[in-house]
Amino acid sequence: MERKKTFNVLFWLRKSRTNESLSPLFCRVTIMGQRYEIPTNCHISPASWSAVAQKSLGKTAVDKETNRYIEDLKLQIEETCNKLRQKNYPLNIENFKLMFQSEDNEYSTIKTLFEYHMIMEGKKLSQSTCYQYGVTLKYLLSYVRIKHKVADYDISIIDAAFVNEFFAYLQGYLRQDNMKRCDINGALKHMERFKKVMEMAFNNEWINRNPVKALKAHKEKTDINELDEEATFFEVKRKSDNIDMKVLENKAAAFLRATGEFKGYKISYKGLSMDDM
Repeated sequence: MERKKTFNVLFWLRKSRTNESLSPLFCRVTIMGQRYEIPTNCHISPASWSAVAQKSLGKTAVDKETNRYIEDLKLQIEETCNKLRQKNYPLNIENFKLMFQSEDNEYSTIKTLFEYHMIMEGKKLSQSTCYQYGVTLKYLLSYVRIKHKVADYDISIIDAAFVNEFFAYLQGYLRQDNMKRCDINGALKHMERFKKVMEMAFNNEWINRNPVKALKAHKEKTDINELDEEATFFEVKRKSDNIDMKVLENKAAAFLRATGEFKGYKISYKGLSMDDM
């Protein structure tokens, strides 16, 4: 019995759309039975096309240009597969589409968008806030691995269903990992960070709208005072001149990373000297 091919590239004419004796050329990538069609914007005569040779047999300038385009696209497809292998990503249709489409925009995925956010805003944020953005990113990547079986996700196809399900995931839905389950207030803080990063993509016109803005959820009132959702780190020195707030922030960030405590909390810092006591 012949083994079914797991990967195939096919160029074909869509003759049903023939206009003025020319048909549009399409490329179809098939991986494990799932298809992804790539329009080429090339139009050639059906009489010149060879399905067996996968090229035009015509002699016109248009035929020659089409054949050059086919070879270039084959190389791009091969390069996309090689990138997936280099990154140890599974070769499936979703990962292929993600990697192939990201060639046009360096920041077209969740991970690269968060990296862009850190490049643009990181210097304005405290280390603890940067750490919290990193935690939000970890939740997002864990969610897309579980739900969509991909290592990253195209931001242009994030919709209301994605946003609502990710919000539910933060609170325990679909959970197949050891990430900490959030209460609704903690989940909302992650969604707020997600919304800010997606708003940056919207402002750069990388997406048509920010779907996170449409989330309908409200913070729960608790019997605990609002101050209980804040954590303050203190640096105590004999003299106030010896207090270095940057050192304190670094120590706090290291503690947060090591312990995983105070996730979702508002972090503040305060220096005290003996004169303050």
